[in-house]
Amino acid sequence: MKHLLITISILLFISGCETTDDADNSEVFNTLLGSWGHAIPPSYCVEIYVFESNGNWSAASLDEISAGNFTLNENASTERHSLTMSITYDNGLSDCLGVSSIDTGSSGTIYIEFPDPNTMEWYLYSTDSTPSATLTKGSSNP
Repeated sequence: MKHLLITISILLFISGCETTDDADNSEVFNTLLGSWGHAIPPSYCVEIYVFESNGNWSAASLDEISAGNFTLNENASTERHSLTMSITYDNGLSDCLGVSSIDTGSSGTIYIEFPDPNTMEWYLYSTDSTPSATLTKGSSNP
């Protein structure tokens, strides 16, 4: 009985501990939530991405509408985090790059950083030094 009480006490102590990393992680997740836009040259067609707290995302790019779910893997040792997006719906119409394809069922991982709460940078690889896209929060005309 004494061993059981000690074990329960240790488990309660461990489960009650909160680390700074957990607090930082929820801040990164909360920063991701909302509407993000960027213009794609040369036409400067605007793509809009919306990330929701339930893990769903949606996007509009010219005539293309797509949606799916996402997983954010936060990296406590760096400002760059991995974002995996799975596509569960794609209407197959033309996007800002002129591509018409149905991408339903595909997924991909990008790496993101937030230089400030209203700017998100996308990197194709975790080691890239230049972002492939820079998105602005809450704006359809970044």
